[in-house]
Amino acid sequence: MRYVLMSRRTFCTLLGFALTLGTAGRSTASPYKVTVLDGNGGSLIVQSGQSLDNLGQVAGTWLQDPGGNGAGGEHPYFYDPTEGGKVSLPGLISPSGQDPGSYSYKGDFLSLNDSGQAVGWNAQGTILYDSKTGQVTNLPGPTGLITDSGRVYGSGYQLVGWAPHLYSSQNGAVQDLGTPSAATGVSVMASNNSGQVLVNAFMGSGQGGAFLYSGGKWTALPNFVAAAMNAQGALAGSTSTNALGNAQAAVISSSGALYSAGD
Repeated sequence: MRYVLMSRRTFCTLLGFALTLGTAGRSTASPYKVTVLDGNGGSLIVQSGQSLDNLGQVAGTWLQDPGGNGAGGEHPYFYDPTEGGKVSLPGLISPSGQDPGSYSYKGDFLSLNDSGQAVGWNAQGTILYDSKTGQVTNLPGPTGLITDSGRVYGSGYQLVGWAPHLYSSQNGAVQDLGTPSAATGVSVMASNNSGQVLVNAFMGSGQGGAFLYSGGKWTALPNFVAAAMNAQGALAGSTSTNALGNAQAAVISSSGALYSAGD
């Protein structure tokens, strides 16, 4: 048997090198846990808008594969981690006794607030789902984004022909908030609990512009395409950087200052 002798310094160097190799392939454990919302014969998706609240609840659309009993197509769903990860399909009727049930409740959810209320649409129009009661009710006015107080902001044609106005609805009352001057319609992008609404407006001839509605007044946001807004009134979107129309991400602070990715 042959022995190899080495100095203490050499041994410590090799030991350190071995420990380094042993840890190099191991990554730090992620603090996040991925929860898969199983569609069980379809795909569960989340639409744009406020479809995730601060309780971790999610409202979206179940794109179900074709099947029997009128199944298939789009159905609204609601995921609630406060109820053990329960996924509900509001509007569907389970079989009971001689009643075969109904699975043809078409529609989806577009927005969700921190009170566990989701707003969306079905074949009859705008719907409101209250996760605390499990009830689905029909609402007047267009669907859109819902605030924590239950007020819904949306754009639609119900009362004004083919030029989509901004609407506000709450407790069965619908208010037409109109459009910015010279605009031929608006598309609601975001709202907050302070009564501010962020829209992209159609100005005609293929032109558009972003506007902020607050306190009954419209404020133009030059060279800005709206995307999102927070509770403090800060805005996110994009801005053109040159004559070619190249865009960069941009933020408008609650004080009105514009910051772009190129700054």
